[in-house]
Amino acid sequence: MTEESLDGVARTALGVAMARARESERPDRMFDDPLAAVFVSASGDSVGRNIDALAPEARQAVVAMYHWVTARTRFLDGVCAAAVDDGLDQVVIVGAGLDTRGFRLGWPADLDLFEIDRTDIFTFKEKALDDASARPTCRRHVVVADLMNDWDTTLADAGFDNARRTLWLAEGLFVYFPADDVRRLLTTITELSPPGSRFGVTTRSVDASTATPISNDPHAAVRALWHHTEFEIVDWLSENGWEPTVTDPRDVLVEAGRIAPSVVNPVGRPRLVSALRS
Repeated sequence: MTEESLDGVARTALGVAMARARESERPDRMFDDPLAAVFVSASGDSVGRNIDALAPEARQAVVAMYHWVTARTRFLDGVCAAAVDDGLDQVVIVGAGLDTRGFRLGWPADLDLFEIDRTDIFTFKEKALDDASARPTCRRHVVVADLMNDWDTTLADAGFDNARRTLWLAEGLFVYFPADDVRRLLTTITELSPPGSRFGVTTRSVDASTATPISNDPHAAVRALWHHTEFEIVDWLSENGWEPTVTDPRDVLVEAGRIAPSVVNPVGRPRLVSALRS
């Protein structure tokens, strides 16, 4: 199966996997995701793709996106560690894409992980994982569902228990939805979350009026899928029973000993959010 088997938002998951694979090759890596390279290889692409031939602005955009993916992966890995240490044994990844946390974070065997995404993603992902003989450390449940329909019913049918404290992850997801759909998703997640549940989410402001065009933008196709909205996720969480904490991705890079580049892309203001259900 090749990259052409995926389209639109699904194909962006390969770009994220490539960034994780590149980071995993570094001696000072901020995380280790050996399966990321498996996905890149299965797509017919190469982790070592050369960006030196790109125009300066385009190259800067690629580097900025790489640091953004690296920072958010490290941050959400920390959110996961805190949740497991707190005794949470149920995790739901909404719009899971090519996430491999159930394989690489050493989660306990009695933890239930639910990955929600579309058929095309899982068709590609499961074949690549099977070909690599990859096995999760926890109980992993693949949930094929459309987030614009009754995904919560499908999740329950897969064994999700809304009486258990849950860690929810939404990484690089909400920028692809209009504000009203984001509200609906957040409302459903909140309704399924008893006190003590946790939420790790990435968010950005995508205001087209302040966008700076990039010559030969390598991420133009991705940015075209973004919804331009000023919907404030952090405020919504605060007003609806969550206690959110916001982290600047540059702080994650500094803490890890990296020189902090500008991880704020020409379009958007990325932030990392962890929240506790009160």
